[in-house]
Amino acid sequence: MELGIINKIHPKGEKCLETLIVNWILAWSLLCGCCAKLIEYIKDIILSNHFITLHKQKLSDFTRQRKLPFQTLIFFMMNLISGSYQKELNNFFQRLMGFDVPKRFVSKVALSRARLKLKYEAFVELTF
Repeated sequence: MELGIINKIHPKGEKCLETLIVNWILAWSLLCGCCAKLIEYIKDIILSNHFITLHKQKLSDFTRQRKLPFQTLIFFMMNLISGSYQKELNNFFQRLMGFDVPKRFVSKVALSRARLKLKYEAFVELTF
């Protein structure tokens, strides 16, 4: 039905619609490719030892393997928190660990303590 309307408006309406769809698909795949490359680039930065060393408060911070290591803390903080910390932590770790239902894996006190070990400049650097 829409194609009939396009054909009445434009004599080559069918061809225009095909071109429009092809261009839209190309633009969408280009955008998805750019986003994937950007996410991979940010991930590589966050996982680098240089970035971790540069943005922790003390040399002894984030040396032991805990439930909330440096990289996980950064990814959680970038997650645009909109609800209570505990609810957001539960949902984040549900997706991360593949739990069926949200459960308390990390407490909000542990989050607060881990955040004290992190310099704010880490997020400033990631915005450039």
